[in-house]
Amino acid sequence: MVQNKKIPDSAQPGPEKQILIAAKEVFLEKGFDGARMQEIADKAALNKALLHYYYRSKEKLYRVIVKDIMDQFFPVVFGVFDETGSLSDKITRFFDLYIGFLLDNPLVPQFIIAEIVRKPEMLMEFFSGPMESGVILQLSELIDECVRKGEMRPIPTEEFLMNLISLSVFPIIAKPILMNFLEKDDKEYNELINERKRVTADFFIRAIK
Repeated sequence: MVQNKKIPDSAQPGPEKQILIAAKEVFLEKGFDGARMQEIADKAALNKALLHYYYRSKEKLYRVIVKDIMDQFFPVVFGVFDETGSLSDKITRFFDLYIGFLLDNPLVPQFIIAEIVRKPEMLMEFFSGPMESGVILQLSELIDECVRKGEMRPIPTEEFLMNLISLSVFPIIAKPILMNFLEKDDKEYNELINERKRVTADFFIRAIK
């Protein structure tokens, strides 16, 4: 008879890692106001006292989770505009990374939008760091350079950035409605979104010429 082997303790995440995994799931699903420390403890399979030992308040744990999400997102996605290559290459790379990130983390855009409405002062501080790091100025200088070279027509930086983000985010946020409207199941819709990485990049590049 084949016996089930116990996973070695070394392969199991430690208590703090369990807490962070559980907290991310709960916060993404319910936001700051809807999340409960007891629910996070239950999901992490730990007692609440141990949860409070690592994180004394829900706000402190929330800040750790949001910072982790932002740290995964901003440096990778917006870092493409600091890479070598043509503007078309950078735009193509942006959509590949950004849409890929959203596919892997579909609850993130809904979470950010909902939290901006419910807790703008708490969430916006996490955007201030990346914005103050020079991302907007860097993008503006890139646009000016490309306009001088005749690679694109003049477009305000804010319009350029909003179009990049909205073209990527909307199909993820509107997935339930679009799946029904387009008569696609989950697998078919995800395949469509993966294809959009290329299609959206091509559309955007043609639009700025």
